[in-house]
Amino acid sequence: MLGEQHDLIHEFPDYELKIADLREGNPPFATMMDQYDDLDARVRKLEELGTPVADETIEELK
Repeated sequence: MLGEQHDLIHEFPDYELKIADLREGNPPFATMMDQYDDLDARVRKLEELGTPVADETIEELK
């Protein structure tokens, strides 16, 4: 849905502690999670601003 957060904690709330442990103890995981969170924020911002973007572009970002 428009403007929804899709970060890992929101997508997998049952694994919040495990995700936090992985982020803290696994630098490659933390890097990928940061990249994923940044991308989610970019997509959400485009959706919320109503920026005209082709569906294919949004799907490619996702």
